[in-house]
Amino acid sequence: AALNTGKWGGSRFIPAETNTSIRPGWFWHEAQNSQVRSPENLVKYWFESAGRNTAILLNLPPDRRGLIHETDAENVKIWNRKLETIFDSNLAEGAAVTGPEPIHPDCGAENLLKTDENAIYASGARLPEITFSFPSPVTFDCFRLDEVIELGHRVNGFALEVLQNGSWNTLLQREGIGFCYADRFPPVTAEAVRLRVTSADADPVLRFLGLYNGAWTEEEKEQTE
Repeated sequence: AALNTGKWGGSRFIPAETNTSIRPGWFWHEAQNSQVRSPENLVKYWFESAGRNTAILLNLPPDRRGLIHETDAENVKIWNRKLETIFDSNLAEGAAVTGPEPIHPDCGAENLLKTDENAIYASGARLPEITFSFPSPVTFDCFRLDEVIELGHRVNGFALEVLQNGSWNTLLQREGIGFCYADRFPPVTAEAVRLRVTSADADPVLRFLGLYNGAWTEEEKEQTE
């Protein structure tokens, strides 16, 4: 049971896995060829696994030829292309970034928009607030936030807020970041975005923040209207 819940401050770190199968069961059955997870379902799975600071463990059972069935293989390929399309363009690029003074001039908040993994934001504040102000309103339906996991899980809680019509509104509140925290939601348009660290065991060291559009399907949009 402890492996599924964990203990904060424990003496061992065991990375979490989110394991599932692309089919209803762990083995290939011809009758299940029409029940393979769709690319859209696999996108949802990515956000609920890699996007939750866990490793993906997706079962692809070989068929009686010893090969991955064509449907399974094609859906994985389309899934990959969908993820590449979603994360192709960071809509936060070009934003003016402001936050508490860093511990070193080279570790400023503007580094959160860089793709260089060595460009980090090392805040001098335990609970920093970082604001991303856009030249014009931006519409997005998902985000990604990375912590410098090499230094451990420091952040215990954070909130993402959006500036709309001059007022700040809370978009979401979550616990922990880790190597990656990503989430989807109905499309939202904002004049600015603010990341607030609400709880941390040590001064946060963050690597990246990205805002994207295209993770929310048309069917999901219709269900929320």
